[in-house]
Amino acid sequence: MYNNLIKEMKKQNIKLVDLSKLLCIHRNTVRRKLFDDNGKIKIPEAQMIQAKYFPGLDIDYLFKFEVGVNNGKRSNNN
Repeated sequence: MYNNLIKEMKKQNIKLVDLSKLLCIHRNTVRRKLFDDNGKIKIPEAQMIQAKYFPGLDIDYLFKFEVGVNNGKRSNNN
């Protein structure tokens, strides 16, 4: 998951549909890319997102990928 990107999107009220329109892909595809452990954002996509919505943030920070991290949400195992 791209926890930093998700956190920054929430701060700026950027929705999946906004990224969907920018990248010209379905919002479900955007969701899979952001939230699935095997979802990957391509370098050109990351560059487009960073340039449009987060020009002041480091691209390495935004797109740090973390497997198995649930972004602060409670697990069903608790």
